[in-house]
Amino acid sequence: MAKKEKPRYNLQESPPSLVPAPVAAIASLILPGLGQVLARSIQRGLLLFGSTIAIVAMLTLVEYVVFTWLAGQARARHNVAAPATTGHPDFERKLRVQENTI
Repeated sequence: MAKKEKPRYNLQESPPSLVPAPVAAIASLILPGLGQVLARSIQRGLLLFGSTIAIVAMLTLVEYVVFTWLAGQARARHNVAAPATTGHPDFERKLRVQENTI
């Protein structure tokens, strides 16, 4: 009668990592969550990756709002009418920053 082979790890533990720990750490530095995926903790890795994407998206939106607000403040401060894109050099500089951001 054939003997059942025991698994190499405890069933309550996660399976062994696909790569050594230092490689997983470097992978996480490059792309947050990738080290956890390579260590076979897929849910945790996807959660880290998704939260990183969400944080970057929120910071990008904040940046857009701030640059648009600064361009509007410069427009009001230097009395530049709404459709115009030329005027005081400070206004042109802030408008250029806002345009290049979008």
